[in-house]
Amino acid sequence: MIFSLRSLPLVLGVCILCTTCDRNKTSQQVTREIHVPVFTRIDTGALVSEVVRGRGVYPVDIDLDNDLDLYIGNSTGAFFRSVGSGMNRPNLLYRNEGDCRFTKITTGILAQTLYETNPGNNWGDFDNDGDWDLFNHGELFVNDGSGSIEKVVRISEKEEMCATWADYNSDSFLDLFTNVFFDGNYMYRNNGDGTFTEVNAGAATSEGVGGSQSSAWADCDNDGDLDVLEANFCFFGSCDSLLPCKLYINQGDGTFSSLDNGSPLVTDALGAGGAAWGDYDNDGDMDVYVTSIIDTINVLYRNDGNLEFERIIIEPEEAVKKFTYNSTWGDFNNDGTLDLFVAVVSTRDSALGHGLTFRENLLFMNRGDGTFARVTEGNIITDGGQATVANDIDNDGDLDLIITHGNLAPPFLTYIYRNEGNQNHWLNFTCEGTASNRSGIGARIRVKATIQGKAVWMTRELAQENGIHACNGARLHFGLGNAGRADSVVIRWPLGDVDTYVDVQADHFYRVLENRGLEKMN
Repeated sequence: MIFSLRSLPLVLGVCILCTTCDRNKTSQQVTREIHVPVFTRIDTGALVSEVVRGRGVYPVDIDLDNDLDLYIGNSTGAFFRSVGSGMNRPNLLYRNEGDCRFTKITTGILAQTLYETNPGNNWGDFDNDGDWDLFNHGELFVNDGSGSIEKVVRISEKEEMCATWADYNSDSFLDLFTNVFFDGNYMYRNNGDGTFTEVNAGAATSEGVGGSQSSAWADCDNDGDLDVLEANFCFFGSCDSLLPCKLYINQGDGTFSSLDNGSPLVTDALGAGGAAWGDYDNDGDMDVYVTSIIDTINVLYRNDGNLEFERIIIEPEEAVKKFTYNSTWGDFNNDGTLDLFVAVVSTRDSALGHGLTFRENLLFMNRGDGTFARVTEGNIITDGGQATVANDIDNDGDLDLIITHGNLAPPFLTYIYRNEGNQNHWLNFTCEGTASNRSGIGARIRVKATIQGKAVWMTRELAQENGIHACNGARLHFGLGNAGRADSVVIRWPLGDVDTYVDVQADHFYRVLENRGLEKMN
């Protein structure tokens, strides 16, 4: 069921500055009606009232009750001891009680483990038993299926800044890829028996420079396996100078090669903190937005389908002097195109905040013609933020936002921004592999719908992560505009099988079982 809520139909005219691959600049004035979503900040409840250093944020259905619980990496921060320092901090896990209400879980191994520099890291069903397990700081927290952690397995002795799950060698078991600041990248192969082995994965492990605190996965060359972009930050002496991002292409044999084709994506030295993949132009390949964590502009790289990436600037010129932390794609108005939210640390008290003049979050609404309109009003803009995720927290058919303020920026709170929705239709899928890894990580879903009389194909991938220290979770959301059903839903599974469904009714949550059909969940 979708609620009949409200939206704001606005006619927005903004100047979009596009920088092409040869750095020639042109501007274009575009006017188009856009439904701007209304977000309501939730100010009451255990989650939003507790002062935390929410450095990382991850929605996960830990107790398998079909709503999204929330895990937060709670961190003092090794480099920011002057900002709220003085103690190690536990993991934070909140159970979703519905209607944007959360109850804090205070018992068990997970809630009692203390960290100093805790970004949170990622969840995946490493043992294919149907529940979500957590890797964090070298340790694997094993879920017993009810949301309780039954044991902890030590995998590494390193201090990972980021860890992501992906079945890089297509053996149906999720493996771990980690970034260790001041060190490099590591791949841990899942042996399928509860153990992991550190392996050489070619360029992905041999070329890491130790200046990265995040990696983002996507099948950017459309060959059926996941590739990985390493965002190179190079700060605090981790590198001699700013370096470009690294894009490691999966060779399908358990190794990766480094893309070296002169594309701006792998030649621009941005001081990149993180990246978020998404098919914003609905052309069937994955584009990527890369954030700079220093005084450099963020860049959208449009994938032409041949591993050439066009450099596009969508943010205003005045937004150069900012501290960007996170970004995420999502169809916030359910019109069939991906919009973009960018979190900006807003306080002058930040350890990196000296000299920064732009302190507002950025919300870009996709016009559907390759350009964006910037939203400039509302507390979702003025509150600032650090780690960010977009998902349907209240199960009403639209994407909400959860934003933390981390170890860098007061008020050190976690905010829920509930999307008040509109009349547009939607679909939401949870993938479960049978031959492929059970988490479905690496699955790609394409949906065709007739929106405003036009056939539109939309593409989503289940892969980790978005921005820095954040992952939107295991649900894939599609806005359908005025289409009451999808003409086609095509799921390509990680091992290559393809399931196709036609005439799929809108406004439902579906569980997709590999080679076994769709199951309505509401």
